[in-house]
Amino acid sequence: MPRYFLTVVVIGTLCLCLSGCSKPNKPEGFPPLYPCEVTIKMNGAALEGANVKFQSADARWPSGSVTNAKGVAEISTFGHAGVPEGDYKVLVSKYELPAVTDDNTPQRGGDNPAAKPLVHQKFRSAATTPLNCTVTKGGPNRFEFTVE
Repeated sequence: MPRYFLTVVVIGTLCLCLSGCSKPNKPEGFPPLYPCEVTIKMNGAALEGANVKFQSADARWPSGSVTNAKGVAEISTFGHAGVPEGDYKVLVSKYELPAVTDDNTPQRGGDNPAAKPLVHQKFRSAATTPLNCTVTKGGPNRFEFTVE
């Protein structure tokens, strides 16, 4: 009897641990997702650490990611890899944070300067971005954009 009890406890604990590691549940009406990769360049070089967002006309399924050292972002939606099929405005932003000293105070005389935008403001708004893409079921859904 004790061996059976121990087996049940171990299996039950394992199931609880694995259920906590799963991806978030998909919301009601969640559409199929298709792999999507975006490369962002600035001044001819890869732009690392840029926030990339996809915004559809209805803005129902916001998607996005952050670029890596090669300027590449693998776009996801609600924590799931991929993007629903459709047309998107592509928004790109990156900010330079103010320098801080060892005691976490800004270097500029104690004032708290706002982060400096490194990407032109036109790329940060769906109303003004010139960047567009269409994600399709058939793919390959790889896009490259240059920002200023």
